[in-house]
Amino acid sequence: MQTNPYQTYRQLQVETASPAQLVVMMYDGALKAVKQAAAALQRRDLHQANSGLLQAQRIVLALQDAVDGSAGELAAQLDSLYDYLYHNLVQANIRKDSESLEVVSGILETLRSAWLESARQPSPARPAATSAWR
Repeated sequence: MQTNPYQTYRQLQVETASPAQLVVMMYDGALKAVKQAAAALQRRDLHQANSGLLQAQRIVLALQDAVDGSAGELAAQLDSLYDYLYHNLVQANIRKDSESLEVVSGILETLRSAWLESARQPSPARPAATSAWR
């Protein structure tokens, strides 16, 4: 049985990534799922839209689950933001509304940028930037 080189590469990326890099990868996955769902909604492919939105919901829940609640106000705000994103994804799925997805994408892009910047920082700065995430 042959292995898929892309899958091998992705697995190696995950295994060698820092916590901040893993969060960025999760945001990438959520953004990809939201964009695919939005495109499917435009095509009126409701099955594909549902699949993308469910994938994005799972990722947002995983991000929310990883928030360290003992990290203070920043963690509480991040938790609330994930609640908001999840709610919008569910509503977009129920209503088949792509406008909600624009809001979600914008927030995910902003969060991704912040985490990407954190991932690029030298190691001593990383714990402070990632303290809200377990």
